[in-house]
Amino acid sequence: MVCLLYAGTRGFLDKLQTNQIAAFEVQYLEHLKANHPQLLADIKKTGVLSQAQDDELTGVLTNWLPQSGLKMK
Repeated sequence: MVCLLYAGTRGFLDKLQTNQIAAFEVQYLEHLKANHPQLLADIKKTGVLSQAQDDELTGVLTNWLPQSGLKMK
């Protein structure tokens, strides 16, 4: 949930067409689970988003979102 809220509050969802938000949630979480499981585990374990995790999430979204196949505005 933290990762989804992060994407929304950091403006990444602003780039998507509104009807793509539900698909984004599913695909983004699948991507994180498959490619960044340690990031998810660390966030869950500590309950805090460190600067390093913040930077990693920004990088993940910046690199993954344009290639996700989701429709942008």
